[in-house]
Amino acid sequence: PHPTSSLETLNQLSGYFLVGITATILASLIRAWCYATLGHLFTYNVTVFPDHSLVTSSPYTYVRHPSYTSGLLMLFSIAITYLISGGNYLTKCGIMATPFKWLVWCWIASVLFTAISLKNRAKVEDRLMKKTFSTEWIVYREQVRYAFILYIF
Repeated sequence: PHPTSSLETLNQLSGYFLVGITATILASLIRAWCYATLGHLFTYNVTVFPDHSLVTSSPYTYVRHPSYTSGLLMLFSIAITYLISGGNYLTKCGIMATPFKWLVWCWIASVLFTAISLKNRAKVEDRLMKKTFSTEWIVYREQVRYAFILYIF
């Protein structure tokens, strides 16, 4: 089922769609840059290795948690691409008129949960880095004041 009388609108690129796709690609590249900068220090668990050093270069020069910022940017830009673009792709393709619309709502809820979780995880990481690197961390935190968004937050 599709609520529009014509599916032609699904193949039109709107400004929102282009902004969303561009932001998704940019965020993916930033996230890959973060992983490359961290190297073997990247893990999915908040941990400190015996040979751990405080990473303060590349994207970590601008904000303390650029990987989280780029991850959230990816999620929100995907939302722009599919929920806002061109009159709402998900409505036009018809999924919101099917029993599967709950999957879209679950995805939206998971994005919000992820945003809250990453904010909390950043606080845990900051505490661990302060405990591990003490003065070095304090100096870094004073130099890089923003956790997620330069000049804002």
